[in-house]
Amino acid sequence: TTPLGFTLLNNQIGNSVSGGMAYKIAVGGETSVTWSYSNPTKTSAFVMEFSGLATANVLDQSVEASSGETAITSLTAGPTSLVAGSAVSVAMIAIDTFDNFGVLSISAPYSVQVKDGYTTGGGIAVAWAFLPGGDTTGASFSWSVADQAWGALATFRLP
Repeated sequence: TTPLGFTLLNNQIGNSVSGGMAYKIAVGGETSVTWSYSNPTKTSAFVMEFSGLATANVLDQSVEASSGETAITSLTAGPTSLVAGSAVSVAMIAIDTFDNFGVLSISAPYSVQVKDGYTTGGGIAVAWAFLPGGDTTGASFSWSVADQAWGALATFRLP
């Protein structure tokens, strides 16, 4: 179940890997987020906070990509076509087996902020980048061992 007050952008439910991305325009004072799962086996979650984003119509675009049940070693989400102005872009990837990330990399200008998961279970990685006006850069993740994966990318407008 998507956390209270959040807007669900992307949601992938698969046999090997599932993922979801949501956002909220916060007013401050939040101290916790609860995201409920129907099958909470070996789940990972990450909350990222940004200040200085637009306060209305903040979402520019969101896209997702999935390998389904096919094992792969790279996945690209995007590109988006930036509507107007500059944006903060957040990219994430979920993988069936965390250990298969091995050496994880992502295309510039993104930088990985977190990589987390279970030794023999699923894992996630989250990255972000500042995109100047008109930039349509997608996010390409690559990793060491072929595995099933799902990824999402969302761009959020700056004022």
